[in-house]
Amino acid sequence: MFRPADTLPWMYGLTGVGIMLVAAGVIIAVSRGGIDIEGSEVGPEVFCLAFGAFPLLIGGMMVYYSKNWFAWSSAQKRKTREQLESEAMNHPFQPTYENSNDFNHWASQFLTSDEVDQLHEKYGSGTAGEELESAAK
Repeated sequence: MFRPADTLPWMYGLTGVGIMLVAAGVIIAVSRGGIDIEGSEVGPEVFCLAFGAFPLLIGGMMVYYSKNWFAWSSAQKRKTREQLESEAMNHPFQPTYENSNDFNHWASQFLTSDEVDQLHEKYGSGTAGEELESAAK
């Protein structure tokens, strides 16, 4: 399961290292009067800028997607149970029930054979959305 709290130290670390290396490269370039890329030796400013850009881009991407995830997560937490159920039932991809040996084999990893039989009795045939809609009527 994705746990954003586990990625936050990496996000802040990569962004911080990238900012420091790019800032160091800019300071060195300004103090030397520019970036010399035509010479035979690559200066420290080029090293700092090149190696600072990568962690800064990765860290920035992590900041962007973490921000989006936290916004989505807080929006989901504000919804009531009924709103969440309604969204799930209106989702275009509804699960379908199929009594097959593949499903039985997969489910037997987690459930006893009696529990698998109870699942088959409970859900019967058709899609879960169809059964819930017919039960609501």
